Amino acid sequence: NPFIAAEMAKDYGVPLPHVLLNAMPLKDAQGAGLREKLGLDASKRIVMYQGWMSAERGIDRLVRAAAKFPDNVCLVLVGYGAAEDDLKRISREQGTDDGRVIFYGRVEPEDLAPLTASADLGVIPYTPVDLNHYYCSPNKLFEFVMGGLPFIANDLPYLRSVCETYGVGEVTDLQSEDAIAHEVGKIFADPSKYRQMRDAAVKARKVLNWEVEGAKLLEIYRTSVEPLIGKRLDKAV
Repeated sequence: NPFIAAEMAKDYGVPLPHVLLNAMPLKDAQGAGLREKLGLDASKRIVMYQGWMSAERGIDRLVRAAAKFPDNVCLVLVGYGAAEDDLKRISREQGTDDGRVIFYGRVEPEDLAPLTASADLGVIPYTPVDLNHYYCSPNKLFEFVMGGLPFIANDLPYLRSVCETYGVGEVTDLQSEDAIAHEVGKIFADPSKYRQMRDAAVKARKVLNWEVEGAKLLEIYRTSVEPLIGKRLDKAV
């Protein structure tokens, strides 16, 4: 993303690199979603985390926050990782293993899209523990957008820029379970605002996708690589 590009230019004393987002191919999700797979009632609102489960990603606070979600809201975690057992222990100890926190497990990348599209709210709980997290533009961000799924996230530079540019989510301080629960409750308590975010996520798919980024890559090849190849061929002759 542009923030990482600027950091690399500064660190290595090079011109600003080209930026290609790791966006998803533009396509509609097909297949059964989380409600069908898990047998959840249509009235249940699903908050979703997807991806690798590691200690530095703030997922423990997200799981603890689920104990304070409104009664009709559950947390579904799709993925696996080193912190999974600890997260399950937290859920078990606070009693949210009664269906308020659901560990869906590992999913093949090609099977993820319908699950994402069927959720109601995504969460990116990453905290700025290092520059990698501070400037993050994680895969789940683009997966949420492709699924038309609004999200909440910690106030990190690139995540804020996406929310401000496209209106697809809200950034705030998610450093505590109280803050996460408050933000989730606030989002679902305002149907009009939620619908705006959902519509914005659907519109953002038309921009934040690999077809757009792939065209940028081809233009980089045309303007930056082909001339260099031509010069070398001229010298070879």
